[in-house]
Amino acid sequence: MFEEIVVTSTDHDALSLAETLVAEDGELVLSCAPSSALRRLAEDEGADLIVVAPADPLGLGTALPCPVAVARRGYGEGAGPPTVVGVGYDGSPEADAALALARRLAAALAGIVHVRVVAEILAPSVADPAFRDCDAHEARARGLLARALERLDVPAHGDVVCGAPADALQALSQDVDLLLMGAPGAAREQRLIPGTPALRLLHHAGCPLVVVPSRVAVSTTTVH
Repeated sequence: MFEEIVVTSTDHDALSLAETLVAEDGELVLSCAPSSALRRLAEDEGADLIVVAPADPLGLGTALPCPVAVARRGYGEGAGPPTVVGVGYDGSPEADAALALARRLAAALAGIVHVRVVAEILAPSVADPAFRDCDAHEARARGLLARALERLDVPAHGDVVCGAPADALQALSQDVDLLLMGAPGAAREQRLIPGTPALRLLHHAGCPLVVVPSRVAVSTTTVH
């Protein structure tokens, strides 16, 4: 799977997740470097994944040099390799990168991919009173789902959920073994920003979460 994983903690859950995802001939690098130095460390080590402990502050103000996996509390208590890989998809470059990585992981693990597209319906407000066509939003989401599934050559299925992305992805995290999503594309230098689904899921996902920045995931993530 991943050839070079940097683990930022001796936390049992983080170490267990890293051991699950590392390739048979891969390497784990343990580092307690502060978040400010983590980007340089990952680049120097040629890391293709960083694994952090639950509630680790990484991502709150640190640019992501490669995909970052956040362990779930209690993961180390007998969890096996993930066989159902979930991915939140919205058609963005970051989501494309997450989808590509989900495909590679499912292929390596003989698993399946569950793609979820959220049709986000915002209620009219005083600041933005425009009417929103719910049917059009859902139709667009179904189109995105169809295109995503067409790109997968591994067992896969998906669904469309109407609502808030954070709620829909948190619900998905209860039914999959690993959840992937793109890092917020609007965030400066791929930082996670308050109010994004990724930030909420860092703390409340029901399974390990992998946040994938678009500029490195497809080109440098090596999964066998």
